Amino acid sequence: MNKKILIFILGLLIISGCQEKEIVRLGISIGSSPYDTAMEYYKEGDYEEAIEIYKEILTDIEKGVAEGGIDEYWVKGMIARSYLEINEYDFAKPYIEEAITGYMDYQETGEGYAFICQTEGIYFKQTGQYEKAIESLEKSIEYTDEKNDHSVRGYIEMGFVYEYLNEENKQLDCYKKALNHAEKIKDYVDLYQIYTFLGIYYAERGDVEKGEEMFYKSLDSAEKAWGKESAGVADVYHSLAANFNLKGQYEEAIQCSERALTIYLNLEKKVYSKKIASLYNNLGIFYLKLEQEETAMTMMRKSYEIVKENQEKKNISEFYENVLSVNIKALYDKTAADEIEYDEWFKQNFESYEGVVE
Repeated sequence: MNKKILIFILGLLIISGCQEKEIVRLGISIGSSPYDTAMEYYKEGDYEEAIEIYKEILTDIEKGVAEGGIDEYWVKGMIARSYLEINEYDFAKPYIEEAITGYMDYQETGEGYAFICQTEGIYFKQTGQYEKAIESLEKSIEYTDEKNDHSVRGYIEMGFVYEYLNEENKQLDCYKKALNHAEKIKDYVDLYQIYTFLGIYYAERGDVEKGEEMFYKSLDSAEKAWGKESAGVADVYHSLAANFNLKGQYEEAIQCSERALTIYLNLEKKVYSKKIASLYNNLGIFYLKLEQEETAMTMMRKSYEIVKENQEKKNISEFYENVLSVNIKALYDKTAADEIEYDEWFKQNFESYEGVVE
């Protein structure tokens, strides 16, 4: 099995952008504005909505309603980054090129330019152009101020590239450089992020004890960064649940998933829909492994209800196709395959179900 799938099959989707951390804005005013709204959607994984709002900002800039200048190219960079998150590489490419050209025209090679170079590196990574990816990421780190945290993300992304190249020593070295930089600038958000990726690194390689250690360090950093009831903390509990699953400790996995779910539900933000659906799906898996089929069915129904309400969103539809539908089929195979055809069973228990899902 591909190492990447070990975590993904549980619906553990670590947002590749910094969790609840502002990306360089370069002079854009902070407050109740389209910029903040778009960034909020981006941070929580609703990339299509973020793209729409960023495009509206570009339209306002073109009309002279909003101030342009270098900010225009930051917006284009964010549109590109959002497209990369949903694997729309052909749409991302021209925005990256325009953003880089714009920054060079302004002779701006500071943090904003570093961020665009990082975005270019991610584009090359995701399209299999690994040598070019390393070049862009190295350039990003070069133009990042040593007191800024973008080099942390640059090293993490470079670590991903080396993983694709099967150079694990260089991959781990990049993660250690990211950790050293995060510790140097004493940034708990960065520490949360790098400890999370270190946890995934070790868990994917079967060292679940080391993975657990890293995730608990990530949890401590997240609590210090945002508080115990934050989305960042919920994300770590999500990760811990996946790690406990790999250890075969399903009761602990359920406890962590329920803790994460409670936090997300209390935040009452629609942008957490995919994470909530993923957690219900995961709970269904854990209960199924504990042979509690009825509870597993209830959890998967809750996940499916969220999917139905948000099926027009690409990230939700992909989650259903790649994760939830597979696990619903596993539930059928274990409980009803000898009694009824799958399509009819699914219709009765999911599509036409009229009971109360509590």
